[in-house]
Amino acid sequence: MRKTAMGVPSIKLTKMAKLSQYVRLPQDQGHLQDLYIEAVYYNLKDLQDQLCHTSLMVTVMSWFGGGNPFQKANKAVTAVRRSLFAVVGTSGIFAAVQSEADWLRDRLKGLLGQKGGDDKSGTEGTPALA
Repeated sequence: MRKTAMGVPSIKLTKMAKLSQYVRLPQDQGHLQDLYIEAVYYNLKDLQDQLCHTSLMVTVMSWFGGGNPFQKANKAVTAVRRSLFAVVGTSGIFAAVQSEADWLRDRLKGLLGQKGGDDKSGTEGTPALA
């Protein structure tokens, strides 16, 4: 085992050097985005790569290159969310319109049946007896 000028074995220095490369990242996406911006500013490629692999969405957006992958991921999620709300909202509107149309059709059939135009049994609108 070789000793350095400070008297510390060189094996310990290599272990410490490996441990110092690990950075515990925050869980909050806002903090991660701030760290990414700083990593770009200071040209820290390893930290940029590590930050880009914090979530699947950010990783996918980093593949497309150019720009901040966190902002791209936020825009993509927002677009998907708006699309889903539009589809769900539209289907709700269609269901309401269909329900009103069914009610109106039944009401018109009832009115026409009362006038004698469509009355087959003469008992329309009355409950059936058991």
